[in-house]
Amino acid sequence: QHLTFARRLCNQIWSMWSILSVILAVFAFGLVLSCNLDPKNPKVGKTASVAVFMAVLWVFTPIPVPATALVPLVLLPIMGVVEGGSVARSYFNDTQLVMIGSFLLAIAIERVSLHRRIARALLEVLGDRPCFLIVGFGLASCGISTVLSNTATTIMVLPMAQALIARLEARLPPSA
Repeated sequence: QHLTFARRLCNQIWSMWSILSVILAVFAFGLVLSCNLDPKNPKVGKTASVAVFMAVLWVFTPIPVPATALVPLVLLPIMGVVEGGSVARSYFNDTQLVMIGSFLLAIAIERVSLHRRIARALLEVLGDRPCFLIVGFGLASCGISTVLSNTATTIMVLPMAQALIARLEARLPPSA
């Protein structure tokens, strides 16, 4: 009973802390925005206000830090500092998107246990001799890399290798 009261109290304090932090961030944003830092170039003041807003959010963390990192992606184009495409290119380039896509693909493969199925199929077809398994993984990697990038192939083959190792270890007799 005391634990639930303490938990509720902590949740209420955290909620108030989050609200006050956001209010402080908005106030700091407005304060810096109202100070005309460079009369010849108003974009300087706008950018500084976004930076101060983010700094307050980072320090007090009322929202997750990754969400705070996306604030310029929204605010800078709205405030007319830069175009949205320019800001987006600063966040992601083609290589980073390939990596993100590869990781998402690997997560999907693990969710549906495809890596275990492929490892089981490799064991059934090739047996458990190391030379055959290496050839099998080479052929599987070759086949996958004809369709996907090398990064995606590596990320895909790694869970298969881990599943295969787990299956092989399960076959081994316990050591004394």
